[in-house]
Amino acid sequence: MPLIALLAIPFVAALAVWPVRQVRQIAASISALACLLVAGLAPLAAGQEALNLMGRSLALSTQSAFYVSVLSVALGLLMGGGWLAPESPLVWSSALATFGLLMVAACATSLQLAGAFMALAVLGIACCLLAPTSPELIMRTIIVLLSGTLLLLVAGWVSEAARGESPLSLTFLGQPAALFGLALVLGVLPFGVWAPPLSRASRPTGAFLAVCALGLLASLRLNELSALSDLATWGLFLRWGGVATLLYGAVGALLPRELSAVTGYAALADVGIAALAMSAESAGALNLATQHLAYRALACATLWVAARVLAYCFGTDDLRPLAGAFRRAPLTLTAVWIAGLSLAGLPPTVGYASRIAILGMADLRSPWTWVCVLSALGPAWGVTRIVVTSWGSTPPPGSRREPLWLSLLLLALALCLLALGLFPELGIWFQGLFGA
Repeated sequence: MPLIALLAIPFVAALAVWPVRQVRQIAASISALACLLVAGLAPLAAGQEALNLMGRSLALSTQSAFYVSVLSVALGLLMGGGWLAPESPLVWSSALATFGLLMVAACATSLQLAGAFMALAVLGIACCLLAPTSPELIMRTIIVLLSGTLLLLVAGWVSEAARGESPLSLTFLGQPAALFGLALVLGVLPFGVWAPPLSRASRPTGAFLAVCALGLLASLRLNELSALSDLATWGLFLRWGGVATLLYGAVGALLPRELSAVTGYAALADVGIAALAMSAESAGALNLATQHLAYRALACATLWVAARVLAYCFGTDDLRPLAGAFRRAPLTLTAVWIAGLSLAGLPPTVGYASRIAILGMADLRSPWTWVCVLSALGPAWGVTRIVVTSWGSTPPPGSRREPLWLSLLLLALALCLLALGLFPELGIWFQGLFGA
């Protein structure tokens, strides 16, 4: 399949959704189908002839195709979940167009071109996050993300200039730009600047694009950016930034009563684990980090949509009114339990398998390794108390039953996270399909 057709799908779908954006059933269906179409066609476009854009080339590698497919499935789930509770009429078109920009950035063989499209994508994320109740938090988030992408753009320019016929002595500029740009986009440091909006993700589609899609794309460019700095500098910065972010998210997940807020903090903690993998010098560490982020994206999407289902059935995803909710939404709450274990990094899910592998290769002393292992208890407790509270004998008054089709889809994705943890060879086999 031609690469240009794959890259055009999100933008064409965004235009198709715009006239029907007020009818959430139609808009959600078109958006979800477009994402699933991208997921299915990405393997066919991998390895195709490169396209020319503004004097630069676009090509989809087999590794990037796998991650694009995983993100497409997760985003499609979020789009389908919007059938129950629309975030905003604008979210359909803006999320599709933003994902299209991120796909172009993933295909760009030039760091400069990738940085430019990432910066445009951040503006799309702003449309997805736009909420009249918290404009200051949203603008603060966007400023941080945009600053990070612009720093990566500068780092990309320095990296490409250094490979030219007349190399420029700009390493002093490229190193800090790459380090701090990557940290801001991933959310590693400074966490207090944009973690609060994430923990109160009233618009999970925007949060997903900001935290999962943008962070995963930034990690895919790390091989190119690492040429600007020695391994010791990368290792020191990402190792201890990752530990700090992990602890911040793990402690934060202990406190909220809402499932959406627990998911936000747990996602932030998982970024810290991925940063630890990026700091390792072992072969395959970067691939393990991006794989960990991809599976985390599936878990986040499952939990955020489950929070929507709970709000649809019971009026809220807060644990206090959920006593007895399991009788009305058993499939959804089972999916919450399994996906929550994966996001926390507990066995036997895929989150545990990749987390243990990362901690095994990270250059941490024994006390810190145990601290990172025990940090899984924070997100696990946050999800567990919501599920345990739901085991009452009487359903909440005025509640309704879970939508069967969406609950089955959530449970299927959660079981995939469980199966990938029990049988790691399934993930290897699946990735092998993209290289066939």
